[in-house]
Amino acid sequence: MLTESQELFVQYLVRGESQREAMLKAYPSRRSWKSTSVDSNAWAMAKNPKIVARYEELLTDIRKEETKKTMWDRERSVKTLKYVIQVNIRDLERIQEASEEELELLQQQIEEQPEKALVLIDRMIRNRKSRRASQVNNKGIVDAVAELNKMYGFNEENINLNGAVIFTGEDELED
Repeated sequence: MLTESQELFVQYLVRGESQREAMLKAYPSRRSWKSTSVDSNAWAMAKNPKIVARYEELLTDIRKEETKKTMWDRERSVKTLKYVIQVNIRDLERIQEASEEELELLQQQIEEQPEKALVLIDRMIRNRKSRRASQVNNKGIVDAVAELNKMYGFNEENINLNGAVIFTGEDELED
């Protein structure tokens, strides 16, 4: 069981306050302390297993509430982002295949009508420009991958209340 001040400390942390601010708001009498003492005390309190457990409990409750409100959760986000990536990759592959087929057709037409080679090449170039992979495909993939990276903590450090650095690995991305 936490004291009233400890509960306030956790509540402020959950709201996004720094450990220092949470400490000063939960324990106003400590405003007269040196900042290093406040920081040290706040850090030690944040390591307390009871504080950590309560913090995790509150975060879990908040996440459940948000999921209820939005009817959206992390799993659905990941699934949707992976779908966006797959659709855009399929589009790019389809465009690449069409380009290969078009080149083969052009080669065949030039072999059959060498005198029209320049006209055929010009027509193919104009057609290709209209069917080129758009930046939307590439951007869709890049944006979805960037969002997944953020969700899984790639390229970032996540600091928990215990002060440990947690890196999320690629194994979590496997289906």
